[in-house]
Amino acid sequence: MFDVVFPITCPKCEKESLSKLPAATINRALFEEERLLLRSPCHGIEWRASAQEVEQIRQYLWAAQMV
Repeated sequence: MFDVVFPITCPKCEKESLSKLPAATINRALFEEERLLLRSPCHGIEWRASAQEVEQIRQYLWAAQMV
């Protein structure tokens, strides 16, 4: 399987950066209706993806599968 790259925004400094997760991890979380765990590289903060973030990641997963 492959990794999906997507943008995240640090909840502390609001800096945008790229993150990645294995496609299998994203698929499993979507199938089981669980939130994904995200981590900002700038401050090392971890948080559960919001519904809006999960939807955005789902769209990136879908786009990555079309390539």
